[in-house]
Amino acid sequence: MRVFKKWMLAAILICGTSVFMACSSNEDTPVPQPDINLAEKIVGKWMTAELDGKPCPTNLKAVVTFDSPTKAHGSLSDFYSKSWNEELEADVKIDGNKVKMTAKEDDHTSHVVDVTVSSITDNDMVLSSEWTVLVDGKEIHHEVYEEERWVRVTKDYESAFLGTWEGKVTRDLGDPTNDEVHRWECMAAGNYAFYDLVDNKWVEAPHYLADYFVDGTLLCTRWQDTKDSEELREWWEIESIKDDVMKATALRVREDGSTYTASFQMTRVQPETIDYSDDVNWLAFPEITKDVDAIYIYSTSYIESSFEDGATNYVPIDNPEMILRANGEYETNASVFEESCNVFVPYYRQVGMKYAGEVSKKYGSIEPALAGLSYTDIKAALDYYFENCNNGRPFIIAGHSQGSAMVKYV
Repeated sequence: MRVFKKWMLAAILICGTSVFMACSSNEDTPVPQPDINLAEKIVGKWMTAELDGKPCPTNLKAVVTFDSPTKAHGSLSDFYSKSWNEELEADVKIDGNKVKMTAKEDDHTSHVVDVTVSSITDNDMVLSSEWTVLVDGKEIHHEVYEEERWVRVTKDYESAFLGTWEGKVTRDLGDPTNDEVHRWECMAAGNYAFYDLVDNKWVEAPHYLADYFVDGTLLCTRWQDTKDSEELREWWEIESIKDDVMKATALRVREDGSTYTASFQMTRVQPETIDYSDDVNWLAFPEITKDVDAIYIYSTSYIESSFEDGATNYVPIDNPEMILRANGEYETNASVFEESCNVFVPYYRQVGMKYAGEVSKKYGSIEPALAGLSYTDIKAALDYYFENCNNGRPFIIAGHSQGSAMVKYV
């Protein structure tokens, strides 16, 4: 039975006997270790490419990022141990071609991975590893791993993957896809919504669990229909996201041990745009009486209703709470510009308080969420303003709270 592997760096490795004598030598005299400038070359993002000289199946892959010669973190979806993108930080110590990574799972449990690197270039790294689990300082598990090859990851599609995508569902083990088109709405908080087309309308399918993450080129998803149903997972490697088309592949293993390569393609669904030529979509659209313009972006006004059952992550443009609070903020904040500026204030589908909290917890700020409908609307409002209203006048863009974050973002 496979041991529960909480730390993602360990799960990418396959148990075996090390091929490097320096890891298990019984000789009394230490073997001198070559200086391969590892501390400088190892910094960056790496992903498993080969195990024992064979291509690594996508479901065994993980991404390890050396933030510096002394710190690392990783991303992993390990079905067997149920580990899921925990991003535990590891302390790193480098000595010649030796790397020791130590991570604390909790106050009692720590994981130590000792790596011997035989070669490293700008593009790949060949290594062997030993993994040890300690509870209150006592070793409870130890494994030695065979040769692996990691490749440097130079692209990161995490931000580009945000949004809504449309495509056909693929089936496990190389079965043909069905002809039904579905949609996936991928949120910055790391969850997604799955939609079926029912009577020409997109209907969200209920899920107890629907999570995803993208690290570099590795895309992992997990889902459960109900609390008591089986948790399912899927793994892909993103080949490209270009011209609103995402292409991905996965090396998978059949029950008989043979492998096959699955492919998947999705097209980005462009969000419905707000018509800013209609005055109803502006909180303030002034007559031009001043020589300077001010565009004000209000703060989070989608608060209590964002926590209601069925509430959307981004506020509907006609949400009563948002309209009421935004108008109140105009009187207390934006009106200060009226004496010297023509003040423009667009309504926009801002991030709700609940969703903002979820995204901030994951990323430390709400900026990843701003890349969704909020940016779409503010960009459309600014485009309309510059094309139809500015007429060469000096302008100020100002905001408060979420609005100031959006000012910075745009």
